[in-house]
Amino acid sequence: MIDQADTQTVDRFQPVKRGRGRPSTGKAMTPAEKQRAYRQRLKSGNVTQKASTQEISVTGSVIDCDLVPYDAARIKAMLAELKQARAETSKWRDLYYKTVADHQNDVAAILLEQGRKLSAQKSLVTRYKRERDEQFDKVVSLEKQLSQVFKGACKIFCVNGH
Repeated sequence: MIDQADTQTVDRFQPVKRGRGRPSTGKAMTPAEKQRAYRQRLKSGNVTQKASTQEISVTGSVIDCDLVPYDAARIKAMLAELKQARAETSKWRDLYYKTVADHQNDVAAILLEQGRKLSAQKSLVTRYKRERDEQFDKVVSLEKQLSQVFKGACKIFCVNGH
């Protein structure tokens, strides 16, 4: 029987689940210790220096550098390709924004026209409602007159004895 409250005892028949990530070695250094060790390696000369990068100043498509000619030619080709890509991107961007602006103008014109049509339809509906109400009032008035005539006819009919 397993005690549910016991979290210390390891079950021998079930494998122990390892936590996520890389397991710790217990030898981790703090950032300060790492920096101290790096400085000591620098002083002792046992550090491999990274290759120094050469400065390349780009002015338009002119490259001022003292690299191997192959690398300079490759960089010039890449710069030419970059310039062409920028021009192409600029062309597409301008076309896109022109197209979007034209589309927005078209949508605005359509909405304005639809607004005018809607306004005209609203005025027609208002006019038809007014005419309907006037006709309804006439019908009510005629019904009242008819009921008065009918009452008068009944009186006459009843008085004559029929």
